[in-house]
Order: sequence, then structure tokens, then C-alpha cells
Amino acid sequence: LKMMVRKMSLLHFVLLFTSPLTAFGFTKVLVQAVYKEWTNGKPHWVTDPAIQKKHNFTMFTYQKLDPNAPNYFAYNRGTETGVYLKYVVDHYHDFPDVAIFVHAKPGEHQGNWLHMLGCISPNATWYNINFGMMPWTTRTPEFWEEDGLAQEQCWRDALQTLWELKDDKEEFLRRLPPTQPITMSATCCNQFLVSRAMIHKRPLHVWKELLQMIAMQPKCHMDEPDYENLFEFNRTGRVKLPEKPYYEKFGEWSTNQKG
Repeated sequence: LKMMVRKMSLLHFVLLFTSPLTAFGFTKVLVQAVYKEWTNGKPHWVTDPAIQKKHNFTMFTYQKLDPNAPNYFAYNRGTETGVYLKYVVDHYHDFPDVAIFVHAKPGEHQGNWLHMLGCISPNATWYNINFGMMPWTTRTPEFWEEDGLAQEQCWRDALQTLWELKDDKEEFLRRLPPTQPITMSATCCNQFLVSRAMIHKRPLHVWKELLQMIAMQPKCHMDEPDYENLFEFNRTGRVKLPEKPYYEKFGEWSTNQKG
């Protein structure tokens, strides 16, 4: 009997620290980036509260079609990126234990995504929802050819903001010297979960600046590039920027966009 109690106690201990228990207040919010994908009807996981209860999540949806309806976010250049950052800024002080950021049709990139939502541990910090479906890809600005200079400048601006080094250029260049290319590694089709603790590692003003830079202002970098401190400039000597860099063309999402 004592052995049985010990085994049961161990089982309860494991379940306690690996299962998302509503009774203990573990909160999960699903944030979707939606444009016109639901025009012909919302998916079943949106309309069926039983599914949300089963997997223990609530939802928050920004929409881009009706300025008079709630949660309207008119414009962002980076499709889902702007919506994700908007949620972080709007909910910084009441961020859930875990936020799950997905596309309007998450199953296109991860068929098992709903089951994964039900298995999130309260100890989770960050996880790639597309794990096993989308390969990790490594890129340097050179990959984008003539867009590489603009690409690198945007990456540098984002990192300098994230590290809070906008007023300490010397330290920033020590960390990211222009003599070395920046290498970016990521997966396609941006779907992930992140915890409140991870978001709160950066102050709110940083997230606001990133939202403005990446999603709201006309260009990621508004002034002339910092040519002498760009590896791509030192590598190619190219000065002229493309009329519209790759990151500006891809994923542009606005109310006046066709389709």
C-alpha cells in the first residue's frame, strides 16, 4: 500500500508540473493574424467553445477589414509580425502565462497544432509551433542580393533597439562589427508560443519601438543607411537601395491591398 501511495504521489507530482491545469490559473491565449482568410466562414476551432475548453485556451483576434469593429489594426508591413507585436504592446501588463501566435490557417503549417496547444507546460518559455514541419533556414544579407544592404540595416536597427543600445553605438558595433556578416536562423511561417516571463525581459518601450519600426512606419529604416557600418556595403560597395526592399514587398498587408 505504501508503495502504491508513493507511485501515485509521484504521478501526481509529474502531472502537476507538466500539465496545463486550469484550476491553478494557467492562462493560454491564442492570437491569430487574420486578413481575409475567414471571409467564407470561421474555422471550427474558433466557433466551437468545446474545442477551446478541451485544449484550455482563449482567443484574441485582430481584424483589418472594419475600422468600426473591435480590435482593428489597419496596417502593417510584415503580415503576422505586426499583429504579434501589437498584442505584446497592448497586453504587456496583462500578458497571459503563455501567448500562442499563429496564422489564420495554422494547420497549413502544422497539422498537429491543436493537440500541441493542449500539451503546453506551465514552465514553457518559447516553442516553435511549426516544429518538425518547417526546416530551419540560415541566411545572411547576401542571400537577398541587391536587397541585402537594406535587409542588414533593418536587422541592425531591430537588434540595436532590442538590446537598448540606440544611445551606445560603440558597444553595439563591438557586439556586431561591420567586418562580419549577420547570420539569421529561423523557420518559415512564424508560429510560436512565448511566455510572459520572456516578454517581460524587455521593457514595454522596447516593444513599442519595435512595433513602430517593423509594422507601422513607412520603412524599417527611415534615414540613409549607416553605410560604413554595414558589412554588405563594405562587401559590395553598393550604395543605391532598391525602390522597395524585399522585406517591404513580401507580406504587405493593408486595407487597400487586393486579394
